[in-house]
Amino acid sequence: MSSVTVKVSVKNQNEPITKKSNSQLIERIENHIAKFLQKTKIPGLVITLSKGDDLHFSKGYGVKSLNNIGQEHNEYTVDTLTPICSMTKSITAAAISILVNQGKLSWNKPLKTYIPDIEFSDPWVTDHITILDLLTHRTGITPAMDGIYGKNRLLESKEIFLKNLKSLPLIGDFRSSFIYNNMMYSLASYIVKLVSGTPFSHFVEEHIFKPLGITKFTWNTPSLKKSGDFAAPHEYAYTMEEFYNEFKQSKKDDVIDFKYAEITGWVFEDEITIGAGTLSLSAIDMMKWIKCLMNDGKSADGTQVVYDVELIRKPHNTNTFNSVGYGCGLFTKLVDGHVVNFHTGGLPGIAGIFSFVKSKDIAIYMCTNSGTPLHVQDVILAELLNASDISTTMERVQRFENPHLFIESVIEEYEKLNVGMKEIHPRFDEFVGTYTHPAYGEVVISKEDRPGHLSMVRQPEYYVLYPYSKKDSGDDQSSLSFYTLLDGLVTGSWFFRINDDDSIALYVKDASTVGETEIVFSKKA
Repeated sequence: MSSVTVKVSVKNQNEPITKKSNSQLIERIENHIAKFLQKTKIPGLVITLSKGDDLHFSKGYGVKSLNNIGQEHNEYTVDTLTPICSMTKSITAAAISILVNQGKLSWNKPLKTYIPDIEFSDPWVTDHITILDLLTHRTGITPAMDGIYGKNRLLESKEIFLKNLKSLPLIGDFRSSFIYNNMMYSLASYIVKLVSGTPFSHFVEEHIFKPLGITKFTWNTPSLKKSGDFAAPHEYAYTMEEFYNEFKQSKKDDVIDFKYAEITGWVFEDEITIGAGTLSLSAIDMMKWIKCLMNDGKSADGTQVVYDVELIRKPHNTNTFNSVGYGCGLFTKLVDGHVVNFHTGGLPGIAGIFSFVKSKDIAIYMCTNSGTPLHVQDVILAELLNASDISTTMERVQRFENPHLFIESVIEEYEKLNVGMKEIHPRFDEFVGTYTHPAYGEVVISKEDRPGHLSMVRQPEYYVLYPYSKKDSGDDQSSLSFYTLLDGLVTGSWFFRINDDDSIALYVKDASTVGETEIVFSKKA
């Protein structure tokens, strides 16, 4: 347990007994969190929430780093910096709104108005795409494997960045599909820099953070690590095979003792990708931002900071699969008849979510230094709303958080595969080398010490490639399948293919809610 700030009103004796007092509400919320922590065994968690003027609750749990157990100042607190990942997107939309208010941008003018040489794979899209299209994920453009963070992504200059856009195919219909795309938010942050004449980070600090009193933040990994007070990312300390062998005999009544390991090689430092999600904030400062969104773009002292907030909050893209729709960096859903704006954020080893209900003056932010989804926030929100279906919500969330169901999913997935190779592929050594793609840069493949296994480096990421085949498919000497892992689960499959001309290609299937496309890397000579 770490820092805690609680402000609750005293219960009036005349208050109806059917209504939960604030002290009872906090107790129930803490019980939900305690059960969540017991089930998941995550290293750390932070939460801050408010309802009206008389209920404020902020608390940190656990540790920032498993590698620093026993050392001083390792408590995860509400002042600890944590990557907020895609929760940055509403800040990017807010920066656009300021420039629109200044008359320097328009939500609905073609991007060519501001970047005449911009070019997408479809000429009609090139002529008509707007900033609002970028921010509402309705471009139809492939999500680019979301492999845009870090160094050496061929995003090192404006010229290369714009050239890459033309290499991204459309896999959905323009303005009538929802395809979540980090690259489009990277483009939006570049437009802020281009039009304002100021780096995106400096623009946000001056026009948003300063008037809101947000003081503790970093924009990239080197600065985050230098801060000395940050939550390190963690993932399950198992390969899929180890997960299977460890937990296949687990019984329903067992307490599952999940083990986590700190991720040490993470780097996010691209200025171009900044608007998609490289920001880190403390929980206290994150709440200042959420309240600004909820309070029509105003700071605590009434200063207008963000503009067109209703446009940012309301859904413009209703083709989403898990909500009413998507606005500009915000999802919308209905809970017990109440409009809830929210957004999640995640990277390997980090998961977070914020939600607010303007009509009830409710705001919540939660983040953990593991990849564990925070479904528990649904229960907390239902408690704050005094929702009529809270018991149903609790049952649903308990199913999500059931560690045995998670283990069963790993085992089920594992048992569908023939893990490993019956025999080493006759051209296995030829798979080693450097592969390139015009938009995604280079992938370097090397042999691992373990027979039949390979390693893949896409800077700054390193993966082991585990060979597998589907049990219901026959042997196919023209291709070979490998999977990558995160938290014990398959996070992607990579395939080597021997083409008709006898050349070798590496490809990955880039999936979205509307379909998938193959992204093919060609081997360098």
